Amino acid sequence: MSDPRFGTRQLVDRIRQLPVVPREVWQGAILAMPAWVHPDNGEPFRPFGAMWVSHTTGRLTVELEPAPDAHGPELLLAGLLRFGRQERKVVGGRAGRLQVADVETREWLQQALGSAAEVEVVPRLDDLDAALREYTDIATEDQPPAALEGPGVTLEVLERFADAAARYYAAAPWQYLSNEDLVEVESPVAPEGYRFALALGNGGQTFGLAFYSARAHHERMLDARSPEAGMKAMRVARSILFGTADGIPIKDHDLWLAHGLPVAGPRAYPFGACYHGHGEVTRPGREELEFAEAVLRALAETTEDEMDSGRWTRRVVAAGRETTLRLALPGLLEPGKPGAHVGPDAMRRSFERSHTEIQRFFDSHEFPSLDEANAALAEHFAGRPVGEMPSTASTPEERAQELAYQAYDWVGRKRVVL
Repeated sequence: MSDPRFGTRQLVDRIRQLPVVPREVWQGAILAMPAWVHPDNGEPFRPFGAMWVSHTTGRLTVELEPAPDAHGPELLLAGLLRFGRQERKVVGGRAGRLQVADVETREWLQQALGSAAEVEVVPRLDDLDAALREYTDIATEDQPPAALEGPGVTLEVLERFADAAARYYAAAPWQYLSNEDLVEVESPVAPEGYRFALALGNGGQTFGLAFYSARAHHERMLDARSPEAGMKAMRVARSILFGTADGIPIKDHDLWLAHGLPVAGPRAYPFGACYHGHGEVTRPGREELEFAEAVLRALAETTEDEMDSGRWTRRVVAAGRETTLRLALPGLLEPGKPGAHVGPDAMRRSFERSHTEIQRFFDSHEFPSLDEANAALAEHFAGRPVGEMPSTASTPEERAQELAYQAYDWVGRKRVVL
């Protein structure tokens, strides 16, 4: 292994000492390696390395940078020395002809090597690209499929999706929507499994957007003992989750590096996936990804007033064309029943509310006898859940208190509106 402490001159002197094999042509570049390093102190990072590949034999070598962000052009020389020493045992020496992808690299290498090698620029480094693909496939075989493996997904589709995801993350709609606030996409018609959407992030742990084909599936998730049990009951769970770069497949991260795809921050890399009950993970196809793009854009632009209206429309540009979405919060629109709040706090509020109603009822009525008072109490309150008791509030203060009691019994956006 070449010593990274050696400077350019020392590296070139050692390279010159290796025999030249005329038939050998090597292609080289500095590339992000298909792996993450997780230091004890500091953020995870992808190391860079100098890769050299032989056009003749297909053999390769990689010289990793000695420290983060230490991949200057001299790393190519260190890799060249390593490869030369390695290939001396196989083909008898090093290449005298080197190929790189850009003029700047070529000029630096040629000046450093002088007459030791001929350096040329070629339109494509096919041998290097093929070797890197194979190297990446081996290193990432246990990772989920890449985004571009979704049926019909292209780089253009992914770029639009990334832009929508960045806007959604920046807008942070989970500030206003809880895990009880299921959003229904009433139109356009959703792909299978995408009719209902749920903003994730109100609890401050997991951020993103979950999708469901029916409200019942969302209710199963809420009632499940654990997220794993809920996913098992659903058979297929669909979501877009945000996280750090090391949380997405290497092949996805390569696209962000190579094409500068939009991202809202270091913890905002989007990962869209379908989780199947038997443990398989697949990626959304073009139809699903473009629909998700439209929903992300619409929710990013939605105002609190629109949410509180219960139903609203948003016109967005998604999949390269204008689309109008009609969204609704069914839990806000339908009378329904309050959410189930159980436990000591809920019991105390229920007792306090019923006691307050009964006290106000007796304060506003006079009864000649205890029997008549008991009869009135039975008629108005006996056997009725506290939520169905007739309200006795008459003053603004009492009505405000009554509204507060009602709001406590509801969940999600309904509670905020009340």
